[in-house]
Amino acid sequence: MDDKREGRPTRDARQKPLLLLAALIALLLLAWYGYNRLTGQGGNLPDAGLGQQEQERVAMIDVALTDMEGQTVQLFDLTGKPMVLHFWATWCGICEQEMPDWESLYQEFGDEVTFVMVDVVDGVDETVEKGKAYLEENGYTFPAYFDTQGEAAYVYGVTGLPATLFVDSEGYYVAGQLGMLSPEGMRQGISLAAQATGLELEGLEQEPES
Repeated sequence: MDDKREGRPTRDARQKPLLLLAALIALLLLAWYGYNRLTGQGGNLPDAGLGQQEQERVAMIDVALTDMEGQTVQLFDLTGKPMVLHFWATWCGICEQEMPDWESLYQEFGDEVTFVMVDVVDGVDETVEKGKAYLEENGYTFPAYFDTQGEAAYVYGVTGLPATLFVDSEGYYVAGQLGMLSPEGMRQGISLAAQATGLELEGLEQEPES
């Protein structure tokens, strides 16, 4: 059916308010989860999902990403395990400092945790080519994706880089952080996501039950 008929808004016109609302909700949610606390010196991530009733949990929003082969991947298709959803770019100095730690954690937990390392591409300061070259030059092997349309950064209200979300296996938020994470903060976030999923990963400190 033609959405351009007189008196009927186009699909883009109908979707725009929904995307704006989704971005606002995501931004407020992330702020509530301690998203504006920098933990470069080892601060704790808040427990944002444990001990809550299921109806109080907040689900992530599905977005399209591009993988290293140029294929479109839906974020929902990557769920099923605890997830690290990390936004970065090659021009981001803090991101560069974090990358070896993320690679180490991927080597340690990559079989049990899904790492979704999203390069935020704007086509000018950041391109897919720059991202791929950076990953290859540094020998990073974690799964990398590209936000070529800016949809993921927009939907999740990413206002700066790096930014990290920890998600349980069913696709619900557990904790989040805007800014640099210490290795201890990274491990704690993964631990929280694993606990929310009912997993105990060896080598991660478990949070006491409330």
